[in-house]
Amino acid sequence: MNWGILLAGLVAAALLSAVVYYDARSVPVSRPRLLASVVFASLGGAATLAAVFPEIPPAGLLVVAMIGPAVYLFEREDARRGEETLDPHSLPSGGNDEERKKK
Repeated sequence: MNWGILLAGLVAAALLSAVVYYDARSVPVSRPRLLASVVFASLGGAATLAAVFPEIPPAGLLVVAMIGPAVYLFEREDARRGEETLDPHSLPSGGNDEERKKK
């Protein structure tokens, strides 16, 4: 077991979780503690796997590590958009079909 990798990974996971918690409160995202915990669990889990099982391929560790931040970013984007309905036929800043036909 590589204690250096484990310690560095857990410290990095704790720091990034604190950043996520601070950002989630400022957006405001519902359940910022839960999202910070998910980020810590995924990053800490990847660090633990890397320390305990060094033969795991780096691609697998990256997948485990990125689950938490990806979930947070999806929740953050959803909180920023609010309750507006999404139009599958236009980009967020592109307007709707009638506005494009007038141009």
